[in-house]
Amino acid sequence: MRHGFYSGNEGEPLTVLRNALIDLADRYEEYGCKLNILGAGTTGYGEQLFAKAIHADYHTVETVAHANAAKHLHPDVTFILDIGGQDMKAISVQDSIVTGIILNEACSSGCGSFIETYARSMSIPLEKIAEMAFKARNPSQLGSRCTVFMNSSIITEQRGGKQPEDIIAGICRSIIENVFTKVIRIRNLETLGNVVVVQGGTFKNDAVLRAFEQLTGLTPMRPGRPGEMGAIGIALLTKRFMERKRAQNPEYQSTFIGLEKARTFRWNIKPSQICRYCTNHCSRTIVTFSDGSSFVTGNRCERGEVTADPNDPETKKLVAEINKKMLAVPDMVRRLGHSSDQARRLPEQSQSG
Repeated sequence: MRHGFYSGNEGEPLTVLRNALIDLADRYEEYGCKLNILGAGTTGYGEQLFAKAIHADYHTVETVAHANAAKHLHPDVTFILDIGGQDMKAISVQDSIVTGIILNEACSSGCGSFIETYARSMSIPLEKIAEMAFKARNPSQLGSRCTVFMNSSIITEQRGGKQPEDIIAGICRSIIENVFTKVIRIRNLETLGNVVVVQGGTFKNDAVLRAFEQLTGLTPMRPGRPGEMGAIGIALLTKRFMERKRAQNPEYQSTFIGLEKARTFRWNIKPSQICRYCTNHCSRTIVTFSDGSSFVTGNRCERGEVTADPNDPETKKLVAEINKKMLAVPDMVRRLGHSSDQARRLPEQSQSG
C-alpha cells in the first residue's frame, strides 16, 4: 500500500515534515492498521535536515533518487527531464548508467513556481491551469527569459489585450523553451535517445506535457505520479540499503524515530551562532531536536558541526581529532601549484647547466 502527502515547504519544512508523518499515522489508524516502518530515507533540498530530524536510515541527493525511480519504471530510459517547483534537472542515461547531469542556473522562470505564482495572482485554481491553457486561441509568445523579463512580457501582453488563458498557455510553452535554450542547449534532439521520461510536479500539468511534445516532436513517458518520483526513488534506494544491512546482520533495525514520536517531535532554531574553532568564524544556524540531536548549517568545515561547550575537555578532544583529520587531507591545490613551479624551473636549470 502506498501513501502520498504532497505539499510545498511553506517556509517551515520541519512543520510540514511533522504534519506529513502525523497524517500518515492517522490515515492508517483509521484503517485499523499499525505500520511497522522497516526503513526511512530522505532526499531533495531538505535531505540532510530531514535525515537528522527523523534519524533516517539512508539519504542521497535528489538527482540520484530521480534517476533510480525513472530507471525502475523504464529500464531502457535514455533521457530524464525533471521539472520541479524551483529547479530542473536533465539526466542522460546510457546502458542504465547515468552519463550526464545538467541543472538549471539560479533563475526559476522555467519551473513550476513561476506558473503557480502567476495563476494565483489571477485567482486561477492550480488544478485549472491546464484546462485554461487548452482553451487558448492565441497563446502568448513569451520566449525563454528570466523571471524579471518574463513578468515584464506578461504585463505587455495583458496591456495588448491577451486573455489569461493565452498567457497561461504561453507560460507553459516558455517552460519547455527554457529547457532547450537555457539548460540543455542542444540542437539535435536525437541525442536524447529513444526513451525519454518527463517527471516532476510541473509535468502534472498536461499543457506543459503537450508543449514538450509540440516543441520536440517526441512522445515522452510520463509516470503516473510525476511529482513523487523523487520519493519513489529514495524509497527504492532505502529498501536496497536496508536489505543489504539485514543480509549482513539479520537483527539490524531501522534508526527511524517512529510515527508515534513524530507526534511529540519538537525543535529549536538558533540562527547567527558564531563558530569559535577557527579563524573563519562561520555564522551557523543550529537546529536542536527534542531528542537532543542537532543539525548545523552555515559552517564551512567539520569543526562547525561541534555544538557542545567549547570549554568541556571532551569537546576540546573532539575538535583536536577533527583538526588532525583535516590536516591529514592532502592540499592538492598547493601540490599542483608546487608541481607547476618545479616544471617552470626545469628549463631554466637546463639552460644554466
